[in-house]
Amino acid sequence: MLTGKPVKNFLPGYNCLFLARYAFVICFMLCSSHLFSQYPTSCATVNSRANSNGQTNSCPNVGGTQYAANFTGTSYATVPASSKTGNISFTYASATTSLRPFAITMVWQTNPTTTVLPISFGPASLPVVSGSNIVVSYCFYGSNMPSLGTLSFQLTNPETNTVWGICSFDATCTSNCTVLANPSLLPVLFGYFDANETNNAVQLKWATEQEMNVKGFDIERSTDDSSFTSIGFVVSSNPQGFSDAQTAYVYKDDVLPAGVATASYRIREEDIDGRYTYSPVQSIRPDKKNTAVRIWATDRQVNILFNDNSANGKGRIAVYDERGRMVAGKNTGASRQYCIGGLPAGGSIYYVHIIDSGRSLSYAKAIYVP
Repeated sequence: MLTGKPVKNFLPGYNCLFLARYAFVICFMLCSSHLFSQYPTSCATVNSRANSNGQTNSCPNVGGTQYAANFTGTSYATVPASSKTGNISFTYASATTSLRPFAITMVWQTNPTTTVLPISFGPASLPVVSGSNIVVSYCFYGSNMPSLGTLSFQLTNPETNTVWGICSFDATCTSNCTVLANPSLLPVLFGYFDANETNNAVQLKWATEQEMNVKGFDIERSTDDSSFTSIGFVVSSNPQGFSDAQTAYVYKDDVLPAGVATASYRIREEDIDGRYTYSPVQSIRPDKKNTAVRIWATDRQVNILFNDNSANGKGRIAVYDERGRMVAGKNTGASRQYCIGGLPAGGSIYYVHIIDSGRSLSYAKAIYVP
C-alpha cells in the first residue's frame, strides 16, 4: 500500500480515466490468477488427525473463521448442524496457496467389511504454508473417527459437484500418514456426472471408476429441490456388476415438465444385495439460460459462440480437465465464435472458464466432450 504520496506523484500525467482502467486491469489479473489456480492432482498425506479436540469457533466458516475461497457460494461451505467431534489436516507437497482444496463428502471404514461412517465435514480451511508444503484443515462432526482398519475419504470438487477420487489411510495412524491403496470392498465411485439440456430434453452422462456387485442405476429427478422421483433405470454394463475400469453411461430425459424453473438429477446406484449409493446432484435451469454466450461440444472439440460481435472483446478462454489442470486456452477478441480442438480421445468432462473484459463477461460451465 502507498502512503504519504498523492496519486499525481505516483503516476504523473495520467488522468482519472487512465487510473480507473489501470485499476481494472490489476483487478482482472488478480481475478484471473484465482480462476486459473489449480486443484490437487494426487492424494495428500494426513498431517494430523484428532478426535474430540478444540472448540467449534476455530473451525472454518464458524465465528468468522475464514475458509477456502473455492467453497464460497456452494453447499459445501455449510457447517454441519451436529456437534464437532474432531479435526483433520492434509499436507500437499510442493503446492502453493493458490491450491483449491476439495470437499470431503464421505468416509468409509474397512475392518474387514466396509461401512459408511456417520461423519460430516465442514469446509476446507484457507491453504497454509508449512515449509515447502501446503496444509489444509477440516473439522468433522457427528462421530469420532475409529482407530482400526482403513479410513477412505471421498473427495469432491465443490465448484463442479463432481467426485475427484478416494484416498485411503491406515486408521491407526494419526500424524504423517501416507496414502494406501483403496480397499477392494469400497462401493461404486462416480468418476463424473453431467446434465445438459439439448432440444427440449436433458441428457445425463456419468461414469464409474469401479464397480462391485452393482445391479444398476436408478435415475431420480426433482423439480422442487427437495423430493426426488425415479424416472428410469439403467442396468450395469459389467457382467455380474464388477469392474475396475471406467464405465460410461448415458440417459436421456425426454419428459421434462414444461415451465420448470430448476430440474435437479441424481443417480442412485443399487447393489445386487440391496445396498445403494447416491451420486452428487446436478441441476439445470431451462428458464434461466445464459444469453451472453453458448458453449457446446463436438468430437474432441469445445465450441464457444458469443451473442454478438464486440470490437472491445478482450479476454481468455481456458479449458480444464477433471483434475483441474488447464489443457487448452485461447484469447478472445472481436470475433463471435471460437473453437478449441485437439482434446484427448475417449470422452471426458471438461470445465470451460471465460473472462472477457470487453464484453463484461465472466462465465464457467462443465461440459462432456465426446
